[in-house]
Amino acid sequence: MNRRFLLLAVLVMGAAATAWAQNSGAGPRAGQPRNTFDILNQRIPEVEFVNQPLDSVIEWLGDLTQLNIVVRWQTLADA
Repeated sequence: MNRRFLLLAVLVMGAAATAWAQNSGAGPRAGQPRNTFDILNQRIPEVEFVNQPLDSVIEWLGDLTQLNIVVRWQTLADA
């Protein structure tokens, strides 16, 4: 069950990032550096997380992309 939840969470985050990047229009919004959009559009290598808590996966993803990823844990718990 935990493995399925983790896989689902990673897939949802990837899909959300892709959808957000595609909806960004012609370019970055005012006040946002171009570098952020380049980072969000990059492909990461295929990875598999086995028996890892979601917070450590999020931390790994943040370290890899050098982005500050904020998870709304209560929203996830309420879903």
